[in-house]
Amino acid sequence: MRGRIVLLAAGLGLLAAAAHAQPASEPSHILSDIVAQYESASQIWIEQSAGITRTLFGTLVALELAVTLVAALLGYIGGSAGVGKLSRALLQKIAVIGLFWAFITSFPLWIPKIILSFDQAGATLSATTGLQPSTILDRGILLTAILLYVMQQLGLWSSLAAIPSAILVYLSCLGVVVCFALIAARLVEALVKSYLVMAGAVFFLGFAPFRLTAPLAENYLITCVRIGVQIFVQYLLVAVGETITGGWIVSVMSYTPDQGFRLPLTILGGSIVYAWLVIKVPSELAYSLTAPTGFLRLREALTADV
Repeated sequence: MRGRIVLLAAGLGLLAAAAHAQPASEPSHILSDIVAQYESASQIWIEQSAGITRTLFGTLVALELAVTLVAALLGYIGGSAGVGKLSRALLQKIAVIGLFWAFITSFPLWIPKIILSFDQAGATLSATTGLQPSTILDRGILLTAILLYVMQQLGLWSSLAAIPSAILVYLSCLGVVVCFALIAARLVEALVKSYLVMAGAVFFLGFAPFRLTAPLAENYLITCVRIGVQIFVQYLLVAVGETITGGWIVSVMSYTPDQGFRLPLTILGGSIVYAWLVIKVPSELAYSLTAPTGFLRLREALTADV
């Protein structure tokens, strides 16, 4: 309990200090730099995982063919399989295995474009150039700084009687910053996931040839689509959110003492709803659209009767 009180007091102290300074417009790039580091690392991961993935793929191809031939031999001895049936099963397996081999050998031409297509669609519809987590965080800090600065300039807490109201405003501003930080963190999470899936998780495509491990490769493709949907929806939510928060800033700039302290609380409530939408809606919508249903039927294709 004492630790929480200390943290709260420290947060209020920082906000109080911000109230005595005019809001700065210098943008930060901390969160965008984090995303950029993962983007750079993803290029290295693709090169390093290529050889491992191909080796795994070849091993599982040999294992799947061995299992298929043994099953065919047992079926032939039992009189339930013939050469024609075996040929059809082998052709089906070769087609599926060849498709995933193309995914692996020409990876940059296939998998990254799944996510990038959602990214480009989201950027086009939202009329933005890309998801910028640092911009979201900066906007929340700017909104809070303007709010504190305006109230300080109006002298709304220049007396002891105004201390309770000042604390209420400080807490509201702290909540606004936390909400925008959570929104920015969600954007960072989605972008980092996209780089991990596009590069670091390509290894899972190597599990496609064997019937027991094929679901890993199928779920990998589903995950690519799911992350793409999340990024697409986040573009739309953030674009609308930028317009809404712009209106909040205008309202703060035209703030007058006779409005009381309803505006800070209203902005806090709006920030909570905004954060809730960005955090919950993309992931839930992406899951509802891409819930694992085995739509590729990869395992069924590999376990066709022989």
